[in-house]
Amino acid sequence: MRMLMTSVILALGVASSVLCQQEGPKVSGVLEYYFRALQNGGHLRTDQRAEWLNIKVQLRPELRLVGGTVKIGNRARILDESYLEWGQGHTLWRMGRFRSAFGHSDWSARYYDGFVRLPIMRTAPLAGYSRIFLLTRLDAGLDLRTSTSNAEYSIGCIDASTSSYQIMPQTIDHVVARIQTDWNSLLIGVNALAGLRSPAGQHTRLFLLDGIWSVPQWQMIAEIMTGEALGGRASGYHLDIFWHPVQTPRTTFHVRTEWLKLDSMPTEASLHTAGIKHFLTPNLVLSVGYSWGNESPITRGNRGWYAQLLTLIYF
Repeated sequence: MRMLMTSVILALGVASSVLCQQEGPKVSGVLEYYFRALQNGGHLRTDQRAEWLNIKVQLRPELRLVGGTVKIGNRARILDESYLEWGQGHTLWRMGRFRSAFGHSDWSARYYDGFVRLPIMRTAPLAGYSRIFLLTRLDAGLDLRTSTSNAEYSIGCIDASTSSYQIMPQTIDHVVARIQTDWNSLLIGVNALAGLRSPAGQHTRLFLLDGIWSVPQWQMIAEIMTGEALGGRASGYHLDIFWHPVQTPRTTFHVRTEWLKLDSMPTEASLHTAGIKHFLTPNLVLSVGYSWGNESPITRGNRGWYAQLLTLIYF
């Protein structure tokens, strides 16, 4: 499988380079810097910076190459989404390294809403610290997205245990699928993720229901998850509410309530957040907020004040 995908990408790359001799590729991208101050254990840390680079190369109208890197806090820089994308009509294929469509997992869905901390159901190790399975993974493999007049569908065959710079799958060990439809002001998604050939007692079967409700000035975003991750039960949800006052169009007020229960943790985690996001300029965004919750290993590093200054450089 790995050799087949490598051959396909190389063949497409060679073909696209020949085609692009007739018309030069179009390059665009964004460089984002996140300057953060986070309260952790009673101390305010101001060194929590992050950087995200995303580059898109439009080789042909139907063929695009995407690549980038991400660095969060003191962690080493890793390769972000890097894949070859081919689209024709209502069909879109991606091959390489990407965030699988499992709920609201895209970068744009998670890092621009004003919440500095992601939902705990997405950042907590669902199977415990000795066997880690995260919803914030970067997968490697192949996925297909298509749509009809009333729904969108996606399915992916992925390697869900990638290293920092891995683009091609070492093995296809998971399948992920999503169906999305809308009804009036409500957008609903149904998601499933399943492990393949899992050892006894280490099955992964996760199901997630997500929704977005939008009307003028108000928006609600929710995700509800249940299932098993590497054999450990995992259940959780989060509900985000956003208010965009007409009088202050550059300001958004937001609140979040969330809950997570894992077999690997002695207590359930409950967390609540309230904050404000304000556009100082079109490319400079300030977010300030406060999180509180119960005493849990998961919430311990997520409670307290936070502030973030985001700057975006487009090219």
